[in-house]
Amino acid sequence: PPAPAKPAAEQVWRVPIHDTDPTLGPDSAPIKVVIMSAFGCSECSTFAADAKRLFDEPTYKGKIQYRFKHKILPPQHPDSIIAGEASMAANAQGKFWPYHDKLMANAFAVGRSDLERYAKELGLNMGKFKRALDKHTYKGILARDSVIANETGSHSFPNILANGIRIKKPKNYDNLKKLIDSQIERVKELKAAGATDDNLYERSISGG
Repeated sequence: PPAPAKPAAEQVWRVPIHDTDPTLGPDSAPIKVVIMSAFGCSECSTFAADAKRLFDEPTYKGKIQYRFKHKILPPQHPDSIIAGEASMAANAQGKFWPYHDKLMANAFAVGRSDLERYAKELGLNMGKFKRALDKHTYKGILARDSVIANETGSHSFPNILANGIRIKKPKNYDNLKKLIDSQIERVKELKAAGATDDNLYERSISGG
């Protein structure tokens, strides 16, 4: 009898990563999970809780690194853009993820007064924070990230790719776990084929 057909290979996307990306988890993690998301988005808030749950599991300690990219076009909420800028102002003070968590927990309360209130609660330098918003210091990063989202077919909210492979729908804890587990096996294959810790991500997205 003929051999069973192999399942079709997953589509790989060449998702660039940058030093300016807010990260959670060590740079040495073999799986880079790029989360293209926005504030003021209920689906993004729900997924953020699932992502945190998985990240906190001991099984995945040291194996994954989240990298946040802003997907602001089209905006999910009238204040999505300024909320994204505020998160990067918090990032400049080492508080991106605590700030991110506040925004995601209060999905639709992301107006200027809310953004300043969260910053005060986290003890940020308010002078620096307000100046960054007034001068739109980080708007360029948001625009760059949104272009990347468009170029990689990341049109829905949120969009998640692990080592260049996109999560299946629905975007929830179970499918994120399946994606991460599949990438743990793929990393083993890439390393067996000669990938090193230094070039693993580039090898993962090569040909995408």
